[in-house]
Amino acid sequence: MGAFALERASLGGGESGELAARERAWLERILFYRPKIVGLLPLSGRYADIGFAVLSGAEVALRQMRGQGAEGSPPVLIWTDTGGVPERARAAFQEASLDPSVVGFIGPLTGEEGHSVSAAFAPESPPVLYLGQKRIPQLPFLYRFGLSPREEALSVLSHLARSGKDDLILFFPENGYGRGFADAVDATAAEAGVRVSSRVSYGQDTSDFSDAIRKAVGGAALSGPSSSKGGEAMKLRQEAIVIADRWEKAFLLASQLRFYNVYLPLAGFSGWNDEELVRKAGDAVNGSVFSVDYSASVPGFPGENFRKEYRDALEGTPSRFEATGYDAALLLAESYRLGEKDSRTAGELARERIPLLGTFRGVTGMFQFGPEGGMRRKVSLLRVELGTFVPVPGP
Repeated sequence: MGAFALERASLGGGESGELAARERAWLERILFYRPKIVGLLPLSGRYADIGFAVLSGAEVALRQMRGQGAEGSPPVLIWTDTGGVPERARAAFQEASLDPSVVGFIGPLTGEEGHSVSAAFAPESPPVLYLGQKRIPQLPFLYRFGLSPREEALSVLSHLARSGKDDLILFFPENGYGRGFADAVDATAAEAGVRVSSRVSYGQDTSDFSDAIRKAVGGAALSGPSSSKGGEAMKLRQEAIVIADRWEKAFLLASQLRFYNVYLPLAGFSGWNDEELVRKAGDAVNGSVFSVDYSASVPGFPGENFRKEYRDALEGTPSRFEATGYDAALLLAESYRLGEKDSRTAGELARERIPLLGTFRGVTGMFQFGPEGGMRRKVSLLRVELGTFVPVPGP
């Protein structure tokens, strides 16, 4: 972060800018031979807040390793601003890949950046932890480290199938988020063992979901006696409802389903992960299940330790983005620490040693690494019980 801050300061010109430029050059000479993790993320533009959050979490991870007296020098983090521009991301990746001290990359963030970097990714490139949700070409050691809609959908639908709920209604908004998850549901339904017999979309600005509910269950059913509030549960052949929308709309739809006496179990995705969902929807979402990458509700040492380290370092509460950066930095740093160093580049060592980790348990999930540069992750689920989020036991 220091070099990035000095670079920004040097652009201001004048005496202070010249001083910042000299200090940056001095710092870069000191760090030249240190192992490096490159943060390849937008630090300006639309997604700057996410980029800063991810790299702040990564800095906490490396600070933790230094505080533990880790053997050898932990890698340093190099902050690189892509601005969210694919060409800048690719150029920065290509330049940094030539540095033999680069262990790997955290980022890029967007799907467009991911496609651009994947086009330049070579068999000898250092590992890349792509954080976006959009699909990009699958290449060995170019890991899809961000939680994808397909992974979330498969986890949620498989849970419903194991619970005996295999005939579903799907609601989703007509926007990128909704269509992305709806496509993921369609793509994974057969593999999970479920079928979507009613698929209903609605405008992204919808607040009255009567028409959408009518399409899902049939207009005659809504106009009958069961449409009175507090009446007998509507009888439907479907066994559960999936709402592929963020919590701000999910709570409205859930409440209106309850108004119309539709009491089927509900399920959703990581966009539900906000306590406001429970506060506003109340009993309408009780028993619901949704997928999640990071949540303070998931117990266990990794998460509790992360939150403590983050509070000690930055005196704040971390989000899923800081958690992702924390996991990414720990993964790359721990892989570099394995075994003896030799004449090979840091990237070559990381490519060899990430598979040796086998299973990496992070705060955003459990990751399994194969010998050929592939990765699988276990997705956590939360259930709403009595106004709180509780983890769903694994199968």
